Amino acid sequence: ERMFLPLNVKRNGFCFKNSKTEIYALPGPPREIQAIWDDILEKRFAEKTAHIDRAITRSWDTLGMGESDVALLCEQALRNSGLEIGYRVHLPYVEVKVSYFASQASQAQPYIQALESALGSITFLRDGEDAAKIFIQKLQSQNKVSLHDTCTGAVLLNRVIPQLSLYLSGKNFNFSTQEKSEISQAPDGLVLSLERVSEHQARATIEHQGSIQETLLESPFKTQTMVARSTQYLTELALLFWIREIN
Repeated sequence: ERMFLPLNVKRNGFCFKNSKTEIYALPGPPREIQAIWDDILEKRFAEKTAHIDRAITRSWDTLGMGESDVALLCEQALRNSGLEIGYRVHLPYVEVKVSYFASQASQAQPYIQALESALGSITFLRDGEDAAKIFIQKLQSQNKVSLHDTCTGAVLLNRVIPQLSLYLSGKNFNFSTQEKSEISQAPDGLVLSLERVSEHQARATIEHQGSIQETLLESPFKTQTMVARSTQYLTELALLFWIREIN
């Protein structure tokens, strides 16, 4: 027996059922898929999979240590745990992923805590967080933002551009490669700057309503072959500093 089950007439999604198998056909545009998921599919799939032992994946984005050194810390913390572990390098981060089933959660917890301790000093993001997205979300309360970057070329700008249209509609956002001192009139609003201090160091600054905070950032990647990674590293540290300091 075959039958068509409409999901959302306006968005042309449907479910094709053949015996015990259901095949879901969804439109291409991501926003339409999201709408169908929110309206129908999430609840439907939750009901159909309620009896399944759910897989849980935890992740840690680490900075400042190479993949082999991160792996050594993880293997020591998870020795004899039986947990599935994986690594992914997305520069400048080394991501650690640990997976287990919901039924194993209580047995896994001591090992997860041991891993938390092992990675604590180098962990900056957790469970799929993105520094650029969090940064732009933090700026939502600011009507005017000036960002000055004399350190990374286009790296910092490329990190934040994909998020700007999602969170800053109607806001005044200015990006410049000039030093603040080169601007004839002092910028107002929230002023953020990232300037090169030396080959492997940069200074991140946040200025708002007369208050100035700054920090010196240093990259551990000091060889000539690591210049690109060093720049990415300083970019992420600057984003993380601004996230922490923006009220």
